[in-house]
Amino acid sequence: MTTAPRNLWELEPHSGEGEFLARVRELDLLSRRRAMAFRRGEYVARVRGRGLEFREARKYVDGEDVRQIDWNMTARMREPYVREYQDEREREVILALDVSPSMHAGLQERRPIEFAAELAASLAWSATASRDRLGWVLYDEAVRSFAAPERGRRPFYRALAAFFRAATEAPGRCRETDLRQAVFALQARRGKRFMIFILSDFLDRELPRDFDYLLWRHDVVLVHVHDPFPGEARPLSLQGRSPEGPRRAGIFRPGPVGGPESVARALGAESLRRGFRFASLSTRLPMESALALLGETLARRPGGPA
Repeated sequence: MTTAPRNLWELEPHSGEGEFLARVRELDLLSRRRAMAFRRGEYVARVRGRGLEFREARKYVDGEDVRQIDWNMTARMREPYVREYQDEREREVILALDVSPSMHAGLQERRPIEFAAELAASLAWSATASRDRLGWVLYDEAVRSFAAPERGRRPFYRALAAFFRAATEAPGRCRETDLRQAVFALQARRGKRFMIFILSDFLDRELPRDFDYLLWRHDVVLVHVHDPFPGEARPLSLQGRSPEGPRRAGIFRPGPVGGPESVARALGAESLRRGFRFASLSTRLPMESALALLGETLARRPGGPA
């Protein structure tokens, strides 16, 4: 009889597809239970939106209400067309997950990437249960995976599989984390309005100027996931993974901003100045508590006091 992994993330390097699917299913069950820290749809209801927003035009299907026909478009196209609108309760939710090497370094029971993946899975379930369209971006110095928002169970399970692989596979080497790449991928989806959760350790603290383009069009929530450690020096991961840049022994320092408290203060100040929601979550927190804190953040207006 094989011994079950000690926690959700412990898989052998050559685990079979069956065990992989079992762990994804376990992540699904955990997400369902933990997402109850949100009231269903609360994170949507708290965000203002237009009543009806144009989504797409499509050909008329026999049997539909003729009052839906757009006669101007029908005259141009010389066949019946209808316009579809998206109600503000049906949002398009994007989860942007930082998968850079620094997210894989940690000394707690869960590394930042594992904590962030569980958090993203819970948000994905909440969006799916609210009948929102779900998409995701995995990025480090480039976009590693992108899925446009879709509604239903299939995109939800694809998201879980992507998050699980990101947390269990070794990270690729990269020079730096480049949030701009995720911003560019999202901005390419012109005409859409998203609610975007960006989950990262934000070690470089830098929010590029391009980030303001997201704020102009979309509802953005920054989630600072950090591994707590004393002082400003942090031991490297016991798994032998290194942060971005050349491999170094001993310690690394997250730039001139010091420890996670300094990063949180800097990002908190930016959230007030630029008008977005921000939450700082330690990997020591139980996931239910982290979701409850995130729910409190979403209940505040963008840029509002903590």
